[in-house]
Amino acid sequence: MAETNNNAAAYRKAGGVYYPLQRCWKWTDEDGLLDRDGDKPAMIEDIGGKFWARKGKLTRDDAPAYKHPNGSFVWYRDGVIHRLTGKAAYFAATGESMWFIEGKAYKTQEEFEAAREKYYEDHDIVAPGRSTKRA
Repeated sequence: MAETNNNAAAYRKAGGVYYPLQRCWKWTDEDGLLDRDGDKPAMIEDIGGKFWARKGKLTRDDAPAYKHPNGSFVWYRDGVIHRLTGKAAYFAATGESMWFIEGKAYKTQEEFEAAREKYYEDHDIVAPGRSTKRA
Protein backbone atom coordinates (compact mmCIF):
# COMPACT_ATOMS: atom_id res chain seq x y z
CA MET A 1 0.00 0.00 0.00
CA ALA A 2 2.58 2.54 -1.00
CA GLU A 3 1.67 6.23 -0.70
CA THR A 4 0.91 6.34 -4.42
CA ASN A 5 -1.64 3.51 -4.33
CA ASN A 6 -5.39 3.80 -4.87
CA ASN A 7 -6.05 4.24 -1.13
CA ALA A 8 -3.72 7.23 -0.71
CA ALA A 9 -6.31 9.89 -1.50
CA ALA A 10 -8.91 8.30 0.78
CA TYR A 11 -6.40 7.86 3.62
CA ARG A 12 -5.22 11.45 3.28
CA LYS A 13 -8.82 12.72 3.20
CA ALA A 14 -9.51 10.72 6.38
CA GLY A 15 -6.62 12.54 8.11
CA GLY A 16 -3.92 9.92 7.60
CA VAL A 17 -0.26 10.81 7.12
CA TYR A 18 2.11 8.57 5.17
CA TYR A 19 5.52 7.77 6.72
CA PRO A 20 7.73 6.49 3.88
CA LEU A 21 10.62 5.28 6.06
CA GLN A 22 8.23 3.21 8.19
CA ARG A 23 6.13 2.32 5.13
CA CYS A 24 2.82 2.97 6.82
CA TRP A 25 -0.11 5.34 7.21
CA LYS A 26 -0.77 6.77 10.67
CA TRP A 27 -3.57 8.66 12.36
CA THR A 28 -2.60 10.56 15.49
CA ASP A 29 -4.10 12.87 18.09
CA GLU A 30 -2.92 16.42 18.85
CA ASP A 31 -0.11 14.97 21.01
CA GLY A 32 1.21 12.81 18.16
CA LEU A 33 -0.04 9.55 19.72
CA LEU A 34 -1.66 6.88 17.57
CA ASP A 35 -5.39 7.47 17.88
CA ARG A 36 -8.41 6.91 15.67
CA ASP A 37 -12.14 6.81 16.36
CA GLY A 38 -14.86 4.62 14.91
CA ASP A 39 -13.17 1.22 15.10
CA LYS A 40 -10.81 2.19 12.30
CA PRO A 41 -7.10 1.28 12.38
CA ALA A 42 -4.75 4.01 13.62
CA MET A 43 -1.88 2.55 11.58
CA ILE A 44 -1.87 0.62 8.32
CA GLU A 45 1.38 -0.89 7.09
CA ASP A 46 2.20 -1.19 3.40
CA ILE A 47 2.24 -4.99 3.86
CA GLY A 48 -1.36 -4.81 5.12
CA GLY A 49 -0.88 -5.05 8.89
CA LYS A 50 -3.42 -2.99 10.83
CA PHE A 51 -3.18 -1.56 14.35
CA TRP A 52 -6.05 -0.09 16.37
CA ALA A 53 -5.09 2.41 19.06
CA ARG A 54 -6.51 5.06 21.37
CA LYS A 55 -4.32 7.71 22.99
CA GLY A 56 -1.16 5.88 21.92
CA LYS A 57 -2.10 2.47 23.33
CA LEU A 58 -3.07 -0.55 21.26
CA THR A 59 -6.65 -1.35 22.18
CA ARG A 60 -9.85 -2.53 20.57
CA ASP A 61 -13.20 -3.73 21.85
CA ASP A 62 -14.48 -7.10 20.64
CA ALA A 63 -11.73 -7.73 18.06
CA PRO A 64 -7.93 -7.95 17.77
CA ALA A 65 -6.03 -4.65 17.97
CA TYR A 66 -3.39 -6.03 15.59
CA LYS A 67 -4.18 -7.99 12.45
CA HIS A 68 -1.65 -9.21 9.89
CA PRO A 69 -2.71 -10.22 6.37
CA ASN A 70 -1.28 -13.73 6.94
CA GLY A 71 -3.95 -14.34 9.61
CA SER A 72 -1.88 -13.52 12.70
CA PHE A 73 -3.58 -11.42 15.35
CA VAL A 74 -3.12 -10.05 18.88
CA TRP A 75 -5.81 -8.70 21.20
CA TYR A 76 -4.94 -5.69 23.38
CA ARG A 77 -6.79 -3.71 26.01
CA ASP A 78 -5.29 -0.33 26.94
CA GLY A 79 -1.83 -1.32 25.66
CA VAL A 80 -1.72 -4.72 27.39
CA ILE A 81 -2.24 -8.11 25.71
CA HIS A 82 -5.53 -9.34 27.17
CA ARG A 83 -8.52 -11.48 26.26
CA LEU A 84 -10.89 -13.45 28.47
CA THR A 85 -12.93 -15.21 25.77
CA GLY A 86 -10.20 -17.15 23.96
CA LYS A 87 -6.68 -16.99 22.60
CA ALA A 88 -5.23 -13.50 22.67
CA ALA A 89 -2.47 -14.12 20.15
CA TYR A 90 -2.15 -16.33 17.10
CA PHE A 91 0.97 -16.48 14.93
CA ALA A 92 0.09 -17.90 11.52
CA ALA A 93 3.70 -18.56 10.46
CA THR A 94 4.19 -21.06 13.29
CA GLY A 95 0.60 -21.96 14.12
CA GLU A 96 1.29 -21.00 17.75
CA SER A 97 -1.53 -19.67 19.91
CA MET A 98 -1.17 -17.95 23.26
CA TRP A 99 -3.62 -16.90 25.93
CA PHE A 100 -3.16 -13.75 28.03
CA ILE A 101 -4.92 -12.15 30.96
CA GLU A 102 -3.77 -8.61 31.72
CA GLY A 103 -0.40 -9.24 30.09
CA LYS A 104 0.32 -12.60 31.75
CA ALA A 105 0.89 -15.39 29.23
CA TYR A 106 -0.52 -18.91 29.44
CA LYS A 107 0.94 -21.53 27.12
CA THR A 108 -2.00 -23.92 27.25
CA GLN A 109 -5.73 -23.44 27.08
CA GLU A 110 -6.13 -25.44 30.30
CA GLU A 111 -3.83 -23.07 32.25
CA PHE A 112 -5.68 -20.11 30.78
CA GLU A 113 -9.12 -21.45 31.70
CA ALA A 114 -8.08 -22.03 35.32
CA ALA A 115 -6.61 -18.52 35.52
CA ARG A 116 -9.73 -17.06 33.90
CA GLU A 117 -11.98 -18.65 36.54
CA LYS A 118 -9.83 -17.10 39.26
CA TYR A 119 -9.92 -13.75 37.43
CA TYR A 120 -13.73 -13.86 37.33
CA GLU A 121 -13.85 -14.67 41.05
CA ASP A 122 -11.28 -12.02 42.02
CA HIS A 123 -13.06 -9.33 39.99
CA ASP A 124 -16.58 -10.37 41.02
CA ILE A 125 -17.55 -11.02 37.40
CA VAL A 126 -20.27 -13.36 36.17
CA ALA A 127 -18.71 -15.39 33.37
CA PRO A 128 -20.32 -15.08 29.92
CA GLY A 129 -23.06 -17.66 29.44
CA ARG A 130 -23.74 -18.01 33.17
CA SER A 131 -26.61 -16.45 35.07
CA THR A 132 -24.75 -16.46 38.41
CA LYS A 133 -21.24 -16.74 39.82
CA ARG A 134 -19.97 -20.18 40.79
CA ALA A 135 -20.30 -21.06 44.43
